[in-house]
Amino acid sequence: MGFADYIKANEEVHKAGSEVKYLFCEKEGADKLIVTFPGFTNSGKFKYRYVRTLQDVNAHRLFLLDEFGVRGCYLLGHHRSFKIETVVMSLITSMLKKYGLKIDDVILQGSSKGGWMALYYGIKYRFGHVIAGGPQTKMGDFLIKEDVEIQPDEKIHVFSKVRVADYIAGGHEHGDLTYLNNLLYEQLYRDPEDFPMIYIHVGKGDSHFENHIKPFVTQLDINNIKYELDIQEYHEHNDLGIFYPKFLLKTLQTIDDKLIPQRMKI
Repeated sequence: MGFADYIKANEEVHKAGSEVKYLFCEKEGADKLIVTFPGFTNSGKFKYRYVRTLQDVNAHRLFLLDEFGVRGCYLLGHHRSFKIETVVMSLITSMLKKYGLKIDDVILQGSSKGGWMALYYGIKYRFGHVIAGGPQTKMGDFLIKEDVEIQPDEKIHVFSKVRVADYIAGGHEHGDLTYLNNLLYEQLYRDPEDFPMIYIHVGKGDSHFENHIKPFVTQLDINNIKYELDIQEYHEHNDLGIFYPKFLLKTLQTIDDKLIPQRMKI
C-alpha cells in the first residue's frame, strides 16, 4: 500500500458540533501522545505533515488536517468563533481518556503555520511540551501586513493569506490585524507556573526570526516562561523542511529518550 493510499484508508473524522479530519497512528505500550499540526502548502492542497518523519517514534501520533476556508483557519473557527478549536480539543481529550494519558503526556508540534497552532494550543491548554519550527507568532502581521507588503499592486489571488484572515477574523482591517496578533500573545499573561516546556527552531536568516520569533521570546523572558531556542545557519523559510525534521527528532529524544528507537538516535 502506498503512502497516499495508507492515509486515505486510515483517515477518520471527529464530530463535536463541527467536524475535523485526522489520521491516528497507535503505538502499543506508548505513554506519550504527539499531536502534529499542519502548515500551509504551496499547492493549496490540504495535507498532513511529518507522518513519515514520526512513523517509527515510540508514541501515539495524532495528525490533524486544517481544510477550512481557502487555506485553513489555524484550527480555530470562522469569523472569530472557536468551533473548530472546540472539536480539536474534544478529539485530543478523547485520545487521552482512551489511552489513560495525562495532559502532561502530550507533545504538540508543527512548523510555520503549524508552529503557531502548537504554541497556541500548548500554552492555552497547558500541555506538556511544545515543539515549533519557524512559527509565525503574530498571525495578523503574517496574514495581512506581510501579504500586502509583498504584493502591493497585485490583485489578491485565490490562495492569498489575506483571504485566510478574512475567514478567521471576518476582515483584514487594522482591528482584524490586532485581533489576530493577540490570539497567541494574550495566552502569555496567565500564571506561568504550569506552562509547557517550549522548544523553538528557526533559521538565522528566515524573516520569521526577526518578525515573529524575537518578539515572542522577549515576551517569554518578561513572563519568566522557560523555553529553548535553536537558531541554525540558513536563510529561507522553506528550508524548514530540511532542518526542522532533525530538530524535531532530536528534541523528542531530549524530552524522553525512549521516544526514539536506538537506530534513530541522534
